[in-house]
Amino acid sequence: FEKDLAFNIGGHTNHSIFWKNLSPNGGGKPEGEIAAAIDDAFGSFENFQKQFTAAATGIQGSGWAVLAYDTISGALRT
Repeated sequence: FEKDLAFNIGGHTNHSIFWKNLSPNGGGKPEGEIAAAIDDAFGSFENFQKQFTAAATGIQGSGWAVLAYDTISGALRT
């Protein structure tokens, strides 16, 4: 039961974030603090895009690729 509950809560959370991030004029390069953090972590936005795309296309079947902040290491991760 716990495995199913975790799976469904995770799916709900991912979809909730996904829908909030959609906008008619969305996309493009990030600005401000997140842009600086991406540059620090990946070297450039283009390098981040390559790594993120590789992570996303490497998922077999249904799945999610996310940019996350690791609170233990203080690093951004795909």
